[in-house]
Amino acid sequence: MRIAILTIFPEMFQSPLSASILGRARAEGLLTVETVDIRPYSDRKHKNTDDYPFGGGAGMVMTAQPIVDAVEAARARGFEGPCLYMSPRGKPLTQAKVRELAAQDGLILLCGHYEGVDQRALDLAVDDEISLGDFVLTGGELAAMAVVDAVARLVPGVLGASESAQEESFSEDGLLEYPQYTRPREYRGMPVPEVLLGGDHAKIRAWRRRQALAVTLRRRPDLFRTAPMTPDERAETRRAVRLKRNAKAAEAGERSALAAPAARAIAGAAEGKALRPKPAKRGVAKARPLPATEDVPATGATAVENAPQKPDGQAQAVKSAKRGAAKARPLPATDEATATGMTAVENAPQKPDGQAQAKRPAKRGAAKARPSPATDDVPATGTTAVENAPQKPDGQAQAVKPAKRGAAKKSP
Repeated sequence: MRIAILTIFPEMFQSPLSASILGRARAEGLLTVETVDIRPYSDRKHKNTDDYPFGGGAGMVMTAQPIVDAVEAARARGFEGPCLYMSPRGKPLTQAKVRELAAQDGLILLCGHYEGVDQRALDLAVDDEISLGDFVLTGGELAAMAVVDAVARLVPGVLGASESAQEESFSEDGLLEYPQYTRPREYRGMPVPEVLLGGDHAKIRAWRRRQALAVTLRRRPDLFRTAPMTPDERAETRRAVRLKRNAKAAEAGERSALAAPAARAIAGAAEGKALRPKPAKRGVAKARPLPATEDVPATGATAVENAPQKPDGQAQAVKSAKRGAAKARPLPATDEATATGMTAVENAPQKPDGQAQAKRPAKRGAAKARPSPATDDVPATGTTAVENAPQKPDGQAQAVKPAKRGAAKKSP
């Protein structure tokens, strides 16, 4: 098998082609792989192999001239077989296609780059286009390596045992490969299936056949539908896969049920719900310590603890003053009431039973009592106009009616 690889980066192939199975096959003369640099075949001054695309667009396109000349030079040197262009728009590379290519005397692989290759080069020199799958690479070099490796494995003598290429995935039966095991017999509590240790080759072949069918059905149903098998094998495989799937689902459900409470607790802690304190209600006054005095030392006691006590020893509830109510304020110092901190309520006139008279707030719009001006008959003693108003026969002062709006005020 002689393979020529046309590329603008030949140095990428040095290590893959000289190591492992490919390196040994080349050393033994079973495989010949040569890289051909496309650049020397360019007829341009600077040996460039790309140019801007006609019609506009991003990127560069590889020119036709150096590619066609490189392919013709490779064929003149004895490389036969089809010329394959590595392209994402090509036919998918399957094991069947690999067997077809391995039957050829040789191959020429063209590695594209940039935005692609001038279509005229493909029409003149390329026989087919090959794709590794539905994805895009930076160039065709990695795809060419995959083609060389897959084809070389089927060349007689490259692999140590001829059965290795027959009992594997995508072999002649079209199934995926069965599970493989080696020493030790048990690893981390996972033993090797007993059937593989008994030495009964018929049972081993039957077990491997069942495993290959099950793996193919689970992972590649498209291959399972077209793979050759008996009706009993098909039905039995579907039943076994269904039972195993249901068992896994039940096991996963049990683990999920056991882990759900812990997961919720972890999620709550991560969100801060468990550690977040409840906010205080709006408008509720906080208890604060009283300032130190002679009667109440600064011991940290709050206003509620130092409130007046009921006869049974319980503290009287301190009602908050209504909004708009007048606060008690200390009176200025006089002869009768010295500045001792007593409030106006405590110094208010007393009823006969000793209770302070409650002052009613003046109605809105009512005239305020004002002191009368000093005259000869009425000295400036601080008496108000109401007290100096004309008296009725029974000694009560006449009520002074407020003047109507717009009426002329009387001058004093």
